[in-house]
Amino acid sequence: MGRQRSLFAGPGRAVLRGAGPLLLACCCWGSVASAAGTSVDRCLDASERGQRQRDTGELKRARESFVTCSNQACPGVVQKDCVAWLSDVEHRLPSLVIRVRDPDGNDVGEVELWLDDAEQPLTLDGSALVLDPGTRTFRFNRAGFEEQVLEIVVREGEQGRVVDVVLAPLSGSEDQDVAAPAPEERDEVGGSVPASAWVLGGLGVVALGSYAYFGVQAKSERDDLDSCKPGCAQSDVDSAKSKWIASNISFGVAVIAIGAAVWISLDQPSSDRAAKRQLRAGMAPAPGGGVGLLSGSF
Repeated sequence: MGRQRSLFAGPGRAVLRGAGPLLLACCCWGSVASAAGTSVDRCLDASERGQRQRDTGELKRARESFVTCSNQACPGVVQKDCVAWLSDVEHRLPSLVIRVRDPDGNDVGEVELWLDDAEQPLTLDGSALVLDPGTRTFRFNRAGFEEQVLEIVVREGEQGRVVDVVLAPLSGSEDQDVAAPAPEERDEVGGSVPASAWVLGGLGVVALGSYAYFGVQAKSERDDLDSCKPGCAQSDVDSAKSKWIASNISFGVAVIAIGAAVWISLDQPSSDRAAKRQLRAGMAPAPGGGVGLLSGSF
């Protein structure tokens, strides 16, 4: 202690004062060296820890450790080994792609996945689920469905494995899903289009076909009559006239039916008005063909 104190007495103080910048530089270098030493220790610890975790099957934690020691701040030798080990662990880490559906094959969202004895559920968003290898227990929960429990062997190196999970509805919710439609929906087919609109549209298409058929027949017979005028048989004249009338009537029926179908589709009636609807359609014989008939109240 006496020697240390003598260094700071008399002329020694001047020497200390002059050597101040040098001492400050030494202190800074010491801090940098201490920080570097701490960084090296951290790299070495991460390297050793990652190897232990890899050997015990904790591949996810091993990957995190190898990411730490493969940093550029680590010594070159340690960094080189950790980069190689990290690549090996990435190839060995298994992953699952879980698809949850209902019995009809529709995707089911908002499903809670409880893995093993976890305290918090995982969220299924369609991305791959990276896990450590081994036998894992999966529990799937969704409101309105029974809990599904699966025990899956997760194999090392098996990545992107698709796991299909089918949830069964609860017995109570199954009856609710098959409930009878509301009265105003019973008159609808294929969504929001009433059944009467479909019937009228179909009748309109048939009437258009009838219009085209009788029109072609009438034109052909009228062309034949031009060659025999004025001595054509009365039966041939009546036949051509009947087909021409049937063609015109069919065109009128087509226009009315299709127009009514469009109007009904755009103007949705209440259930009371729908119940009062009456629609009758049919065909009436005519000389040389037939005529479509349509009657109803709307």
